[in-house]
Amino acid sequence: MAEDCCPLCGQRGSPVPFSEVKRRALNHCGHEVPEGQYYLCQNQDCPVAYFGPVALSHRDLRQQQETNSSGGEVE
Repeated sequence: MAEDCCPLCGQRGSPVPFSEVKRRALNHCGHEVPEGQYYLCQNQDCPVAYFGPVALSHRDLRQQQETNSSGGEVE
């Protein structure tokens, strides 16, 4: 499977800066998110929000991931 495809649903993701992933990720059990290239899973039915060196679910984020009708992120 290609690096930019979600490991769970297989859909191609959009690249996102590591700084965004790190800012939004919760710090579980003292573990920080490993640095690297991450992608946003475009499949709204998939529980994976970001994937790269590790996959992060929507529950692993400080806020729910939402997209607007143009595909941009809504905070």
